[in-house]
Amino acid sequence: MEEDDNLKKGFIFLKNIMYRKFNYMNERNKKKAIFSNDDFTGEDSLMEDHLELREKLSEDIDMIKTSLKNNLVCSTLNDNEILTLSNYMQFFVFKSGNLVIKQGEKGSYFFIINRGKFDVYVNDKKVKTMGKGSSFGEAALIHNTQRSATIIAETDGTLWGVQRSTFRATLKQLSNRNFNENRTFIDSVSVFDMLTEAQKNMITNACVIQNFKSGETIVKQGDYGDVLYILKEGKATVYINDEEIRVLEKGSYFGERALLYDEPRSATIIAKEPTACASICRKLLNIVLGNLQVVLFRNIMTEALQQSEIFKQFSGDQLNDLADTAIVRDYPANYNILHKDKVKSVKYIIVLEGKVELFLDDTSIGILSRGMSFGDQYVLNQKQPFKHTIKSLEVCKIALITETCLADCLGNNNIDASIDYNNKKSIIKKMYIFRYLTDKQCNLLIEAFRTTRYEEGDYIIQEGEVGSRFYIIKNGEVEIVKNKKRLRTLGKNDYFGERALLYDEPRTASVISKVNNVECWFVDKSVFLQIIQGPMLAHLEERIKMQDTKVEMDELETERIIGRGTFGTVKLVHHKPTKIRYALKCVKKKEVLFNLNQQKQHTIERE
Repeated sequence: MEEDDNLKKGFIFLKNIMYRKFNYMNERNKKKAIFSNDDFTGEDSLMEDHLELREKLSEDIDMIKTSLKNNLVCSTLNDNEILTLSNYMQFFVFKSGNLVIKQGEKGSYFFIINRGKFDVYVNDKKVKTMGKGSSFGEAALIHNTQRSATIIAETDGTLWGVQRSTFRATLKQLSNRNFNENRTFIDSVSVFDMLTEAQKNMITNACVIQNFKSGETIVKQGDYGDVLYILKEGKATVYINDEEIRVLEKGSYFGERALLYDEPRSATIIAKEPTACASICRKLLNIVLGNLQVVLFRNIMTEALQQSEIFKQFSGDQLNDLADTAIVRDYPANYNILHKDKVKSVKYIIVLEGKVELFLDDTSIGILSRGMSFGDQYVLNQKQPFKHTIKSLEVCKIALITETCLADCLGNNNIDASIDYNNKKSIIKKMYIFRYLTDKQCNLLIEAFRTTRYEEGDYIIQEGEVGSRFYIIKNGEVEIVKNKKRLRTLGKNDYFGERALLYDEPRTASVISKVNNVECWFVDKSVFLQIIQGPMLAHLEERIKMQDTKVEMDELETERIIGRGTFGTVKLVHHKPTKIRYALKCVKKKEVLFNLNQQKQHTIERE
């Protein structure tokens, strides 16, 4: 009986050994099957030699979860995603001096230190030592890039590691959850303005959101860079040689120099407050954007033009045309880029790379760096001789806008006429009666406008006269007066007299110039009716009728209540004589008087 028990125990012991051996071999075979294709790396082969079967204890799982939550990339994973990564973690054993990962090689694992100390080397220089709970290796897996450092076991130690496919699949779940939010963010980043919807979706799918604590380093000067970062939330400070240069805010991007020139990071970027960045790898950017240098430099030009007092009044299409026609040139250090005695056709410059110094009468008046521009006065008055000298302080890249560029962009118009045209178009597109004009109709209407000036006290419109002109205020202020009582004041970009375009009726109020040098654009009814005809004319008539304020309360009939709010009720009513429907907001008089700010708010809602 005792022999049978011993035999049984021996069989069970042998069975357990065989079972563990089978599982161990099965794990190795599964890994070989998974990486039998091109994804199998030297790191995979190295890890096979250190893989050891070990069940996770509760304290192991707790430690893994804590480490994942402290990791910048994994910090926003939910509990299920963290559990998934924990379950797929494998156990690896290393002796002192063993290589874990090697700088420059393709990465296959994300690791968490379970026991021991591990040294980090960058370009063969030891930069730090990590201990229990520290994690590493995620960057190369996220962006499918080479390892940025070498890790060697300083002491005997153990690691928990998860393979690339599992790690990326888990992060993809996170990315899918945040897709809409990230897509909206990508839409707001100017460097991606020219991309198609499909390209923006590719960027959104591939970008990884990384969170940084206040004071944490995002990129370090001198490190190898293969990723472009875009600030999604928070602020970050730029340091060059430990000197603070500037502060980046939402929508700013950095890391592009390392991508453009395949050089080490040119600056250190440190989170100034809790900050989130979208990171995108070089490979994807090249696929989506094509020539990354052209796209980034074009973006710098567009942003610089939008900061100009002159060019910010141009349309988006005109700015794009200017960026397309600008001449981009490289200059060595200490070179006279533009000299007052030699400048011919250049009217405006934008610094794309490097720094230049600006001189007037041989006196330095400022330094321009990347993204800064100069030349507004020469664009506004193109016949004015160029009086400045511009000299490079270092190797630089400059965008030059010439007379030819401006001519190609503006056509036959001069700069003043183009600005005037853009202002008119911007105003007209915002007006309720002209909002749905075609581009052709809008252009014809703009060309039909004429300019007139008035001095203080001049009557622009007189109450009771039959009107035939519609006005837009270009500059200055006017007063609306009815029965010798002032009703309100109108200012720049306001308009009046629109009923005269459609109806032969007396003016209901006078419009009087309140100050000197009031400028108005106007169009005559006869010209307007030649431009706007058919269904659009009927639509405008309906829109103007809706603005008729000669409606008495006893002429309104309530159909139903369409909304209730904190400060009142909104009713759907119709005007019995005309059958036109209105939304009527009803508020208590005492509440409006108690809170005077509501008066302004209700007026805005009416507008």
